[in-house]
Amino acid sequence: MSSIKYHRLNQRGIGSLLFTLIMIVIISLIVLGFAQLARRNQRQTLDSQLSTQAYYAAESGVNAALRIVRGPHTYEPGDKTTCNQLTDRHGAVSKLSPGSETSVKYTCVLVDEGAQDQLVYQNVSTSSAIVVPINPDGSLTQLKFTWDKPSGVPGSVSDCTNDNNLPSASSYACPYAMMRIDIVPLVAGATHTIASLQSGNKTFFVKPTNGGSGSFALSTSDPLQRASCTNGAGCSVAITGMSGSYVLHISTVYRDIPTLSISPNSDVKLAGAQVTVDATGRAEDVLRRIRVRAPIDSRRVSVTGAIISNQSICKRFEIGGSAGYSVSYPAGLNCP
Repeated sequence: MSSIKYHRLNQRGIGSLLFTLIMIVIISLIVLGFAQLARRNQRQTLDSQLSTQAYYAAESGVNAALRIVRGPHTYEPGDKTTCNQLTDRHGAVSKLSPGSETSVKYTCVLVDEGAQDQLVYQNVSTSSAIVVPINPDGSLTQLKFTWDKPSGVPGSVSDCTNDNNLPSASSYACPYAMMRIDIVPLVAGATHTIASLQSGNKTFFVKPTNGGSGSFALSTSDPLQRASCTNGAGCSVAITGMSGSYVLHISTVYRDIPTLSISPNSDVKLAGAQVTVDATGRAEDVLRRIRVRAPIDSRRVSVTGAIISNQSICKRFEIGGSAGYSVSYPAGLNCP
């Protein structure tokens, strides 16, 4: 009679094997995750660099377009639907040539030279002024000026007093700038003389106030006017009774103006002052698109007078000292 022997399988260590396999899988997933994260961070860094390069490429497209716009070229108002095409004074087109030899370039530049419903100027300072041509496309009746305060300037509109006092610069507490506006009317086909310009020229000093009227007529004879200012919304003033074309010379007093906007009445647009440039830049596979509004004429008036003083000035004319010619001054006036 035979006997049957049973052998039990030795399963010791299978738990350790399963644990090791699970740890291998977990560690592999962790390594893959870190590798993916590293690749993602690397791509983000690269995309950031390429985005900056594409932005600068778009800026170069804007600058290239403005060089042509501000030169002697033929204006073609309206939206452009073909990239990189402007017309110069000789009728030549395709003046913008991005080039194909580099992976960083501007790819498309569109220029709108049509009339604008609003003119925007940046950084109007006390040391410089802007010249703004006003050529209305429609029946102009008023212009509205809106400006904000410089960043970091303390104070509120409660410090903008509604009086006729013009304090010294050191004691000026209002956070908003006072604006000087010189308005010269232009009549189409008319011959302008010094006398006609002097008689038609208007100069206004617009003082920021808390609760000012915010509006005055062009025909008024009072040179000191008041803008209406509020915290957060800035200052605004409207000049009514306007008609035809003008040239504005705008400067600031006491403080700078970061952003100044000029708007006509709602059914009118302003032509010949600013253009809108839409440019797209590319760096490898990254695109950046910017939209810029810029003056057609880039000239700025940096000096508003040979001598600027808030006190009396004594002028004395003399040639050659005691042996030459000297102009006597009125009695009671002593020029040192």
